[in-house]
Amino acid sequence: MMVGMETLPSIEEVAELHGRDLDAVLWAAERVRREAEAVIAAAVERCDATMHYVADGHRSVKQWAMAVTNCSPNEARVRRNTARVLALMPKVGAGLRAGTLGVAQVHELARLASNPRCREHLPASEDVLLDAARSLPFVDFRTVVQRWEALADPDGAELRHERAHTGRTASLTHVDGVFQWRTSHGVFQGTVMQEVFDAFVQAQWEADWAECVALHGAAACPALMSRTSKQRRADAMVAIFEAAATAGVGGMPIAINVNLLMDVEQYEQRLADGVAGT
Repeated sequence: MMVGMETLPSIEEVAELHGRDLDAVLWAAERVRREAEAVIAAAVERCDATMHYVADGHRSVKQWAMAVTNCSPNEARVRRNTARVLALMPKVGAGLRAGTLGVAQVHELARLASNPRCREHLPASEDVLLDAARSLPFVDFRTVVQRWEALADPDGAELRHERAHTGRTASLTHVDGVFQWRTSHGVFQGTVMQEVFDAFVQAQWEADWAECVALHGAAACPALMSRTSKQRRADAMVAIFEAAATAGVGGMPIAINVNLLMDVEQYEQRLADGVAGT
């Protein structure tokens, strides 16, 4: 079955697709989504310009959007900001409507439009930001947007960094046999921690890959590695703490004692497992 751009197939038809037809249907649906997003933004902008929301008994266009479509407050906020940025950057709107610009990229620009200190600078930077949105992977584009925002609103960026650093926190909780580590830091501490964490994760990957090659030879591939990426990240965090314990505090290593409590039957089973090599 060949998927065209004019109409989308039914769910039942999609269930029968294979290969490139899946590529085609995903892209066709994405084109429809992008055009729909542009139309929604235009409707929100028109409602705001004509103050139709007042006639409907609402205090804002955001409340109107929530009432008409039963969307969440966050989604209504994003729609309002999207309408705002498309009014400021018509080329972005045209790209979204034509399907050459992604919804996620437009939402990143909409976030900029919600910042009153950045908003006035957007039209002059439309071509640069639009080119980045079209040519870069989304993660890289987000970095470009963040750097642009820092230049357009240096005071705001400094305040955000200061708030993040002031509000830094960390906690380790134990619930139902599961330990959860949560931490929040400003950009300076976070950058250092990211570098260390990435290095330890890479070391875990290299150890798994060496083991995989030793076991499977030329057939080695990531799917045959003994741990998942999630498990390697978790073990990397443990390795960081173990390295810290070895380094110690004030030049003195930290002694770690872990007591395992079990009954006789469990103990004997552990012994048997050890003999069996499991």
